Amino acid sequence: MDEVLDIYDDNKKKTGMSILRSKTQELSEGKHILISVLLVENDEGKIMMQLTSPKKGSVFALPGGHVLQNENSRDTIIREMYEEQGLVIKKDGIELIEERMTNKLPFFHIYYQKQN
Repeated sequence: MDEVLDIYDDNKKKTGMSILRSKTQELSEGKHILISVLLVENDEGKIMMQLTSPKKGSVFALPGGHVLQNENSRDTIIREMYEEQGLVIKKDGIELIEERMTNKLPFFHIYYQKQN
């Protein structure tokens, strides 16, 4: 099943439009999707990473995922951490530390949590 994503403008505001995840490469200039990631740091200062699928290049990356239509980035990271890592993350346990726009299609909400 293809995920439906909200489309955002250059000011990181929802446009009221949506797109299938498989079609995001067709977005025109000034249209973006949102991805949410989480930096999890343990008491030793180590950051959790995950190995991506071979389809995504088998590289290490921060855990996270696409923000689905009508979902906020905080709920996305909670859902993704459970789906991908089997970890239950509390909403009040994560802190938004940065919103980053790239020169490409997505922009990112980067969250932080201190947890062993």
